[in-house]
Amino acid sequence: CNNNTDCFVECIGQKSCYNSTINSPNNPLYNCTILYQGDNACYYADINWLQGANNSLLCRYRDRCSGTPYPPPIDDNTPYAINCEQNNECSGTTMKCPKHAPCIVKCNGYESCWSSIIYCPISSECNVECTGAYSCEWTLIYWSEDPDHANLVCPDEENNCRRTKEPQIIDSKTTNIWNDTSQTF
Repeated sequence: CNNNTDCFVECIGQKSCYNSTINSPNNPLYNCTILYQGDNACYYADINWLQGANNSLLCRYRDRCSGTPYPPPIDDNTPYAINCEQNNECSGTTMKCPKHAPCIVKCNGYESCWSSIIYCPISSECNVECTGAYSCEWTLIYWSEDPDHANLVCPDEENNCRRTKEPQIIDSKTTNIWNDTSQTF
């Protein structure tokens, strides 16, 4: 993407952006929107998001964004919300909350966070809402060591959170993700 304008990238055909590298504008005044619609369109794409910009990742249908990082929070101390409202919108992505601020991840669409990885804050509250059908199936969540900071909402646990992987605790091995500026995990 150009550093002096907003950027819009469309990956529509089968494997159209498969294993590719996409660089968002290196200026927080400009945003980057990436839309994936083709079969395995962005499978394992390496996206270099600029922290502090208002970026968007739009994935339509399951596996369009598998292995792709979700846009990062503005900084480590500002509350952050990730809204996966559409069907399969965040499925297969890696989502990282800010290190020291409250974070909410809403998985409201059908399979919206299916097979995703969510890294919650180290020292603040994290709410993960799985209200869409099969929305958090096969999802892996890394929680803070403080159990009071972790809140998983699964109204229909048998379907919404079926086969959700055993919650993991953030430890010295996983805390390094916040020091990785490339946003690839």
